[in-house]
Amino acid sequence: MSSHRWERERAAWAQDHSRAGTSGRRRAELLAREARRGQLAGAGVGAAPLQDDVTPPLWRRLLTGEDVGLGKKVGLGVVGVLGAVIGGAGIAAGQGVYRVLYRISPRIGRLWWWPWAVLATLLLALRWMLTDWPWFGVWFGVGRYFPGDWIGFGGWVGWLDFQLIVAAATTAYLIRVWGWPGVPRGAVAPPERNKDGSFYVTPDKDKARLDPLAGYDDTDFCAGTDELDDERHAYENYDYDNEEN
Repeated sequence: MSSHRWERERAAWAQDHSRAGTSGRRRAELLAREARRGQLAGAGVGAAPLQDDVTPPLWRRLLTGEDVGLGKKVGLGVVGVLGAVIGGAGIAAGQGVYRVLYRISPRIGRLWWWPWAVLATLLLALRWMLTDWPWFGVWFGVGRYFPGDWIGFGGWVGWLDFQLIVAAATTAYLIRVWGWPGVPRGAVAPPERNKDGSFYVTPDKDKARLDPLAGYDDTDFCAGTDELDDERHAYENYDYDNEEN
């Protein structure tokens, strides 16, 4: 029996598509921990603290260590600020969409990442072909006035359009990296009742036939009766006394 949101299957998929010490392996370990805790909680047993050790998060791996100096920390801070300015709202929106899909996943089953990736690609292609907005959401330059002549978004419409692209791409990314391709198809059983409350009736073509003679008529059993009679006659008149001869 799978866990509430198929954490075991998702953890196995993430484990197979990640390397040790990476963010992908961390997600696989978190999913495996969630599956283990759910199983132990169902049995009334608490999880041991040593079983919860996981790979540290990315920011800790980047900012800790003997070779991490002030310059690297400042550079990472600048990259983070630029990322927040360019696509921060879209990333937050994509995470919100993923959380909604995550909450309803027990009812809809496997989450698909590729429709969101196709949507992001299509919106980006239309942006490049039909508008003069910055290709990747923002452009940087040098002018007289700061920040208007230094940073451009293509107006509010261009900025909102790019955030929509980032949101769709973020949703596709989160669905894939959190192991949803590992959830089997048809993981959610069909409802037993219809919307009006009546029980679902299985069509006759989908029912399993328990009658061993179903699909046969009398002519199928009448054919070859002469051969059967000959074999029966030979069996009944077999001379066991002359068997050794």
